[in-house]
Amino acid sequence: MFRIFRNLISEADCAVLRKIAASGEFVTGDKTVGGDLRSVKQNQEFAGNRQEVDRIFRTAVGGCQELQDFVMAKAAKPPILSRYVKGMNYGRHLDTPLLFAGNMTVRSDMSMTVFINPPESYDGGELSLETDYGLHQVKLPAGDAVVYDTENYHWVAEVTRGERLGLVTWFQSLVTDPVQRRTLFDLRQAFNEIAPTQPDADSTRLLQKVLNNLTRLWAEP
Repeated sequence: MFRIFRNLISEADCAVLRKIAASGEFVTGDKTVGGDLRSVKQNQEFAGNRQEVDRIFRTAVGGCQELQDFVMAKAAKPPILSRYVKGMNYGRHLDTPLLFAGNMTVRSDMSMTVFINPPESYDGGELSLETDYGLHQVKLPAGDAVVYDTENYHWVAEVTRGERLGLVTWFQSLVTDPVQRRTLFDLRQAFNEIAPTQPDADSTRLLQKVLNNLTRLWAEP
């Protein structure tokens, strides 16, 4: 499954990230992966001071309750500011199941890409996702994000003009199974819709009970 989150990062913070990228140091993306991914990964990753990038990421995720409900994060890998210029792409692949950052290990249950440059500023660069419901191509306005199950094959099309800038990260969820995660998210969405207008209804209380009990059953704190 995947879901789009509009305006996850403000235009002001997108502008900050673009400024950081314009003057920052980047390394080739194949240096940060191993094995077979090196042969299909052609991009660049920011290698400078991460403080402001991390701040923007924490502000965005912390300010979006819908995203928090969707991923039910136990941990997240520090975000990567990635860049694709003309001729670069990332071939069809699966992300590494275990990601390492210092002393931290994150199981990659869900992946997220936040688009930082306006889509009209570059050609190509679509993110393609293979799902049980077919192939989806994603190219979003600056500040919008897509979050998807890491178990899906995906790729980034070649950029043929301009620059594609994105903020990429991975979440380890409290709920490993994607069907269970989606079920809890759907129940939470339904509860949030009816609870404000029918807080004392038996159906509202029953829905909350089911949601709480399934969370206790499926979550792995």
